[in-house]
This record gives sequence, C-alpha cells and structure tokens, in this order.
Amino acid sequence: MSRLVVTHGGQAHRDDLLAVALAISCGGLPPVARRDPSPEELEDPDVLVLDVGGRHEPAKGNFDHHQFGRDAEATCAFALYIAARTALDFSAHRWFLPTLVLDSKGPFALAKLLGCGPAAVFALRSPVEDALLSLFGSRTRIDSGEPLYRVLLDMGLVLRDEAARLADLIGALEAGLRVWMLDGVEILFVDLPLAGAAGRAMCDLRDGRYPSAGIQISRDDRGSGWACLRYGDHPRVDLSCLAGDPAVLFAHPGGFKACTRERIPHGQLLDLLRGAIVP
Repeated sequence: MSRLVVTHGGQAHRDDLLAVALAISCGGLPPVARRDPSPEELEDPDVLVLDVGGRHEPAKGNFDHHQFGRDAEATCAFALYIAARTALDFSAHRWFLPTLVLDSKGPFALAKLLGCGPAAVFALRSPVEDALLSLFGSRTRIDSGEPLYRVLLDMGLVLRDEAARLADLIGALEAGLRVWMLDGVEILFVDLPLAGAAGRAMCDLRDGRYPSAGIQISRDDRGSGWACLRYGDHPRVDLSCLAGDPAVLFAHPGGFKACTRERIPHGQLLDLLRGAIVP
C-alpha cells in the first residue's frame, strides 16, 4: 500500500494510466498527483512514483523507464510495476507487448512489430481510450471518491481479474469445446456466451490451437440463440447467405456474423450452416 501515487503531468498515455489504475486497485486508495516528484518523494518507499523521476528502484517505489538506453528491451512503467509488485502475468494478452513497444519505442516501431504501416497504427486509435486519456491528462490531482478515480479503480480491478482468470478461462473453454468438420471447414463450438474476458480467452485458444478454423459458434450474449462468427476471414465462409432463413434472427451483410433466433439442435444448426459454406 502507498500513501500517494505520483505520475507525470501533461499529456497522458496508456502506460501511465494503466500503471496508476493497477496501483490504486492494489489497496489503500491513495490519491494520485500528476506532477514531477520531489527528491524526498523519490526516497520515500510509501510514495509510488510511476513513469516519471528517471529511476527504477522497486524497493523505493520508483518505476520509470525513460532513463533506459535507446537499444534497451521494450518496457514501460506499467510492466516494471507489475514485475516488481504483483504476481500477475499479462504476457499472454494481445495488447501487452504492443503497449510496451508503443510507449518505449514509438508508433513506427509498433507498426514494424505488427507488420503494417504507421498510418494503420494511427487510424486504429480508439476514441474511447483517447477520451479517457484526455480526462486523466487534464487533472493535476485525483482523490478517492471522485468519479474519475472510481473509473480508474474499476479498470485496475478488471485488469487484475482478467490476468488472474485468463489461464483458467482458456482451460474451461478447451474442456467444453467441440470441434466439427462441415464440408471441409473446421467449426469450433462452445456452449457458453463469449463476451468480455471469455471472448478474449477464446481468441487466444482459437489462434493457438485451431488457426485453420473457419466458424466459431457460441451462445448469443445478446439474445436467446446461437452466435456464429467467421474466423480469420475464411474464404469459404459467407454467413450473409443465411439471411432470410426463418431460423436466423440476423445475418450481417459483411458475411462475418449470423445469429439464430433460438438455440436450435446441433444437427439443425449444422444443416443451416451448410448454406454458408462456399464451394
């Protein structure tokens, strides 16, 4: 627990916001000051200094990475804090490495990592994240009880929960997974809704174990039927072909999603999906 969390002022970034969110969720509900730390605060182990200060000294609560050399391994204050103060492992989360690279090496290095151009990195910036960063960046101090503090605290709690549950979620999904073949297309079926953390866990399982799958089926988290998704833009799957079938509630014109009205029997479901398989 800390009596105060200090991070840099000015423009906020994903790294410092995530580090603060996780830190305040770990107990004590310390206030957050967005400014440079004083020399006394850098020496005080009860003051947590994140992404500022030019020092990485876990015993003193200092977690900055800007003093590292240009050729140093990609890292950030969020990663340094996790490694020293928690037992959490985010390495399996798809956003973790890109976050490290973006913060410590910049958007052009991230584009190289992802195998795309810098324009794609900028185009995919989330307006949700940008709005939250703008709110965070506009403040010099945030105290517990304020709405923004509550948002940050909830973010930290979600991060901790998902990190702790990811391996268990993947195991549970794999235990209940059924794999079917339909006219040469591999189909993954799980009798669960795949929203939130479960959906992200399913993506990791699917990419790691079943990269050639063409369709994923799960319970529709927005209705009473099955949700069918085309995986990996599979060239032989076009779910828009199911539009107009009485059993189908919705078929996206883009061909990547369709939902049934009810959870029809598996045999009937496969007969329906046969109409979405392109010869």
